[in-house]
Amino acid sequence: QSTLEMLCRFVQQNRERLQGVVLGSVGQLGMNWRVPMAAGEGVPVMNRRAAQLLLEDGCVFVTASPELSGAELDALLQGNPPIVVPAYGVQQLMLLHHCPARTWLGLTKGHKDCRMCDVHHQDALTGTSFTDRKGAEFPLLRVRLPEGCRIRLMNSLPTDLIARVTSSGWTPQIAFASESGEEVKTILRQMQSGGKSANSTSGWWMRPVE
Repeated sequence: QSTLEMLCRFVQQNRERLQGVVLGSVGQLGMNWRVPMAAGEGVPVMNRRAAQLLLEDGCVFVTASPELSGAELDALLQGNPPIVVPAYGVQQLMLLHHCPARTWLGLTKGHKDCRMCDVHHQDALTGTSFTDRKGAEFPLLRVRLPEGCRIRLMNSLPTDLIARVTSSGWTPQIAFASESGEEVKTILRQMQSGGKSANSTSGWWMRPVE
């Protein structure tokens, strides 16, 4: 909470230089940002009613849930509302408030002041991932905050719906997490050519109505 309030003060103090903020959780909707705001991927909408409520609450645009199928997105986007659609990115599966590296070592105190990743400790989290029974690797990305790290558990493959989203006339959201500069250039070239990444998933696009 203290970090959120610090960021809110920063936005207020620099509102003349900022065009707006993209919110990452519903708890941030009640903050007085004093700049235009939008609901990002941390506030995903599943239906038209949810989108309407957020837009009425002052959001400039909202973000469709990555768990929607192509048919569900088609229904959500009828009438071209200000909704962006996740088209490329490695989806975050979980946000961990504990560090798996520290848990593995049995450390229960000192989370706030931990610097294992900063000093390249051999047991640090940096560059690690979870591996499931089939050998798929799920990267762990560290977000350093004043109160200690938050850990993003990412999907094993990026979701690539760029061609489908753009051909539908929707506004695509492209999210990069840990890609290198060359990887970003390759993805952008694929986007411009209408191609698809070789090692990627289509997510829930083809999921039938349940």
